[in-house]
Amino acid sequence: MTKPVVQVERSTDPESAEAEKIILTAEAVKFITELQRQFDGRRRDLLQKRAIRQKAIDAGDLPTFLPETAEIRKTNWSVAPISNDLLDRRIEITGPVDRKMIINALNSGANVYMADFEDSNSRPGLTILQASSIYLMPFAAKSNMSARKASSIPWAPIRPCCSCGREAGI
Repeated sequence: MTKPVVQVERSTDPESAEAEKIILTAEAVKFITELQRQFDGRRRDLLQKRAIRQKAIDAGDLPTFLPETAEIRKTNWSVAPISNDLLDRRIEITGPVDRKMIINALNSGANVYMADFEDSNSRPGLTILQASSIYLMPFAAKSNMSARKASSIPWAPIRPCCSCGREAGI
């Protein structure tokens, strides 16, 4: 069976090209290529099933639990304890992946800054690669900071974009 062709389109925009250098290392491109080759057919199939299921839900067919999972729901179970990083979320900021926003959030004293790669990432022309390189900059600098200063950087989870393939820059 012939492997599908995976093409990486490089940007001519200087800011995007710089982001690509940071994010799209040879190892990263190889990894993404393998993921694409291995899972693209399944991803497309699931997206098609998702669209069909959404039409059914829109028509009034509400979701239910799968019958084969009934035994799991009947048993007494619990989840692992919350990570220490998440115990104190009294001050949390969610915002776009924008240099100024990230710098302000990291200097704000907030315990958590959640970078929103989906809804807040609407700046025209900002690609996922650019946003990723912007997001990584302060954390790369963290390795050169004193332990005390580095520990003051808030926990920073990412709200990723969906994997439907409609996003520009992917």
